[in-house]
Amino acid sequence: MYIYKPMKGYNLMQAIARVNRVFKDKECGLIVDYVGIASALKEAMNDYTARDRKNYGDTDVAKVAYPKFQEKLSVCRDLFYGYDYSDFIHGSNLARSRAISGAVNFIVAVGKEDDRDTFLKEALMLKQALSLCSSLAAKDERIEAAFFESVRVLVNRLVNQGGREEDLFAGNECANQ
Repeated sequence: MYIYKPMKGYNLMQAIARVNRVFKDKECGLIVDYVGIASALKEAMNDYTARDRKNYGDTDVAKVAYPKFQEKLSVCRDLFYGYDYSDFIHGSNLARSRAISGAVNFIVAVGKEDDRDTFLKEALMLKQALSLCSSLAAKDERIEAAFFESVRVLVNRLVNQGGREEDLFAGNECANQ
């Protein structure tokens, strides 16, 4: 949700509640604040009971998003246990590209379907968490997150490649003629 006008009280809390509804693998929503509503949000939070504050959580990015970023980074590291991607962090551009392609091959290997699916979900959450706290993350953490994002994008392209053409023509009577 992009907020481009001032909001207060109930309307602000209602907008956030709608964005933050969970669905399937969606853990949370993302609000991009163009008008600086953080102070209005804190004021609105104080108007609600402790029970309601538990539902909406803490609004301090350093307390919420950065630990979530570190958690997701750790999960991605664990999924790539046994694969050395240090060349991405310290190597040349060629070494970086080789590290990415090797990582793609590593995570899409036969028998790693569960790890691949977990990685795609966790790497997306890593990206989302980093977008909220990039100024708090260390340079090496941001570079490592960029590595996982590069691998995630390529794996998504590989995984979804076969189904895209079928999806485009499914139910299209013109394509069947």
